[in-house]
Amino acid sequence: MQTFAGRWPIEVTFEEVRAHLGFETTRHWCKNSVLRVAPCQLGLFSVVSLVYAELARQHKVVVHTTPCYAKAVRRLLWERVILEHAPFGRHVARLPTPIRQMLLEHLTAAA
Repeated sequence: MQTFAGRWPIEVTFEEVRAHLGFETTRHWCKNSVLRVAPCQLGLFSVVSLVYAELARQHKVVVHTTPCYAKAVRRLLWERVILEHAPFGRHVARLPTPIRQMLLEHLTAAA
């Protein structure tokens, strides 16, 4: 009985994640993949949520939207991580601001 009761918080968590975040059951064949995917997805969601919360706390959130949803963290990754460390990133930094902003808008929406 104690083992069954111990499962309850885990099952409730996964049910709420499915209901509110659109989380789906994995479709992998390998047992290790099945055991690895859900925790990785929940961990990634947690990291993105924490990054967004910190940006909002610092009043640095610029919400860029598509018809589907806002992509503030995705834009941050493109602007401050991917393009800054890419070999061609210095060329992007030299672009006029309106062109650089348009590029970031398209990269954010596409990814």
